[in-house]
Amino acid sequence: MAWIEQARNRYRVRFRHAGMIYTDSTYTDRAKAEERLNTLGEGIRRRAALFEPGPAPLLKQWVPIWMNSRLVGEAAAARDECLLRVHILPRFGNTRMSAIDMLAAQLFAKQLRRRLARSSVITILALLRTVLRDAVRQRLLLVDPLAHVEVPAEAATERPVLTQDQVWALACRMPTQRLKTMIVTAAGTGMRFGELAALAPAAISLDTYRLHIDPDVGSLHEVAGKRWLGPPKPPSGARKIYLPPYLLEGLQPLANGTRTEPMFRAAGGGLLWRTTFAARVWRPACDGDAARGWEPFLPGLQFNDLRSTHLTWMDEDHINDVVKAKRMGHRLRDVRENYATVTDPMARPLLEALQRRWQASGATW
Repeated sequence: MAWIEQARNRYRVRFRHAGMIYTDSTYTDRAKAEERLNTLGEGIRRRAALFEPGPAPLLKQWVPIWMNSRLVGEAAAARDECLLRVHILPRFGNTRMSAIDMLAAQLFAKQLRRRLARSSVITILALLRTVLRDAVRQRLLLVDPLAHVEVPAEAATERPVLTQDQVWALACRMPTQRLKTMIVTAAGTGMRFGELAALAPAAISLDTYRLHIDPDVGSLHEVAGKRWLGPPKPPSGARKIYLPPYLLEGLQPLANGTRTEPMFRAAGGGLLWRTTFAARVWRPACDGDAARGWEPFLPGLQFNDLRSTHLTWMDEDHINDVVKAKRMGHRLRDVRENYATVTDPMARPLLEALQRRWQASGATW
């Protein structure tokens, strides 16, 4: 579709393609603009006739082809398969893709929002959008019907920030010394759960006050009942983390076992299960457990809140942005991404601030 827009004494020839509006050309003479419009319109009609797709397949027919052609990791593939099976295919599986329009997608999003968090709805719509956009690229559809479907914004919910006293109190509710140390290490380093669950003694250097998250086996992965050690979630997750003295003191007794065996293990040995740890250890410690005489401590606290707590501590202590990004495994997204390096003098203010927090809390191993 093409048309002419007048802006003061100029005439713009515009057209719509794949849900977006583009300007083809601008003229001071309307006759020339109309001439260009006719030429452009004829070209668009010819192109549409040339690439007019045949009857679009049902979504359930296209999805297996699409899934088998993707170059993604096992965890991402399992997540997408689950979202398609549970949410998308029950609604649109028997619908021809050409019949999925913007209104149907908006209604789908509205129905999802009644029972799911906004972030979950965004993830589901993003997956459906990717499926349909790839169908457009394969000329099974002319346009992406979800191009302008968005989930309304909501006020952000502030996550809790713990003090060192609260971190220690939470750690003291852990059933083993290993898990107790894991909680303190999470708040003191900003490491993700998977990175902690994969941490082996070989990754800790007592001489240089650092630990290393391996790019190949630096994170625990758990998909469809299987667990293995693989790369960290983002490539930037492979990094070196400076350790304050109190963390070295806590980690040293655990580093005497097998050099390559993870230090933070399940009660029976072996790798941790995320869901089991959350249900049997983390949630009772945070939400309270009458059987153990525990009052609610920080109801609703998530393990990732220890990571955000660490970032907030660094903000409070005015730590250099490069140090913060490298420590958290974040990308800097500018020229420093390739050239910035954290040196010992840069890390020293952070380590001193963390040690002061620990000493002020009165906690002892």
